[in-house]
Amino acid sequence: MKSLPCITLNRHAQDRAKKRHPWVFSNELADPKVFARVEAGALVDVLDCRGEYLGTGFVNPTSLIAIRILSRTRGEAIDGTFFRSRIEKALEIRDVLFGAETDAQGTYRALFGEADGLPGLIVDRYQGAWVIEPHALGMQLQAEMIAATIAELAQERYGEKNPCVVIRSDSRSAQLEGMEVGTKVAIGKLGEAYAAESGIRFPVDPLSGQKTGFFFDQRENRAYFRRWVQGKARKETSKMRVLDVFCHAGAWGLGALKGGAAHCTFLDSSAPALESVRLAARSIGMEDKIELVKSDALEALNGMKERSFDAIALDPPALIQSKKSFNQGSKNYKDLNAAALKLVSGRGVLSTSSCSYHMPEERFEEMVQKVLAEGGRDARVLNRGAMSSDHPVLASMSEGRYLKNLFLAL
Repeated sequence: MKSLPCITLNRHAQDRAKKRHPWVFSNELADPKVFARVEAGALVDVLDCRGEYLGTGFVNPTSLIAIRILSRTRGEAIDGTFFRSRIEKALEIRDVLFGAETDAQGTYRALFGEADGLPGLIVDRYQGAWVIEPHALGMQLQAEMIAATIAELAQERYGEKNPCVVIRSDSRSAQLEGMEVGTKVAIGKLGEAYAAESGIRFPVDPLSGQKTGFFFDQRENRAYFRRWVQGKARKETSKMRVLDVFCHAGAWGLGALKGGAAHCTFLDSSAPALESVRLAARSIGMEDKIELVKSDALEALNGMKERSFDAIALDPPALIQSKKSFNQGSKNYKDLNAAALKLVSGRGVLSTSSCSYHMPEERFEEMVQKVLAEGGRDARVLNRGAMSSDHPVLASMSEGRYLKNLFLAL
C-alpha cells in the first residue's frame, strides 16, 4: 500500500483521538489549508502534534466531521478484504441474538457504523433484501463494492440464492456530506421484503419507506411493552385498549395485540404506513381488532379527549435536528406527551421515546416529569430503555447513544 497523505491534529483534539474516538472535526486540524487539498473521500493518516500515528480514515473537506477513522494500524489495506472482515464480525454478533432461529428470524440492523468499525455505514437485513445506507461520502464511494461483498456473504453464510441489495443515499446526513442523493437496486431483483418481530412479518419498502423501511432500534423496548400487556391481560378480564402513536409499521401495537390486547388504534400521518399495518394485522388474523387513524399526531390526540387507553406507545421521529431547534423541538415533545398522558387510564402505562440525539437523557426525563406535574399525575418509571442490541454503542463514543425510552406506570 502506498503512503498516504498525513493530516496533523491540533493539541485540543488529540486527547479525544487517543481515546479512540472515531471522528475528527474540521476545527481540530492543525493546518486546514493542507487538509483542503485532499480529495474528498480519500484516505489519510492522522497524526498528533508530535507526529505520532493515531489512525487512518476517510476525509471530507466539506463536512463538519472532517475525518472518520477506519483503522488504528498504519499501512493496513482498506480494501475489499478489510470490509469483508468487518462485515463478517458484525454479522456474527447479530446472529447470536437475532438469527434465523430467533423471534427476529434473521432480520436486524446488520451494521451500525462506528460501533462496527465502519463509520458512516448503515446496513439493515430483511427477508428479501439487504439495504445499505451510507452516511459518509467515503462510504458512498465504496457502496458498490460493499454491496458485492454483502451479496457474497448472503450466499455463503445464509444460503440466499439470489440476494437483493439496495443502496439508499437519501438521508439528511447524506445531504450534509455533499453526497449524491438517490436509491437503487444494486444487485439482484427486489420482490417482497419483510422484517420479523413478535411472530409477525412486517411488510417493508426498502426503496421509499422511512429510513431503510423499518425501525429495529426499538425492538427491545417494544418487547418490554408487549410483556407488560401480556401480563396485564392474563390477570384481568377487562378488554385492554392500546394506542400506537406515530405507528409506522405498527410494531408496538401489533405486538400488544399478540400479547393479548383486545383492540389497538394506530395513528400515523402516512397512508402507506397505515396500509402496511393493515396487511400485517391481516396476516395474523387480527384485522378486526384494529382502528387506523390518518392524522397529525398532536391534532388527533387532542381530539380523543373523550377516550382512554390502558397502554399508549408514543414513538415520534427526531423532533430536534440541531442545537438551534432544541427549544421548539422540546416544546413539541412536551405537547405530545401532555396530550398522550391525558388519554392514559387510571392504572395504565405510557411508553414514551425520543430518538433525538440533541435531547439528552436527563433533559428528556425532566420534560416528562414536568408534564406529569402539570397534569397532576404520579408515575413510576418501570424501565429505562435505549437502542436494541443490534445498535451497539462504541465505548469511546457517547454520541452513538441517541434513543431514550421511559416506561411509565400511572
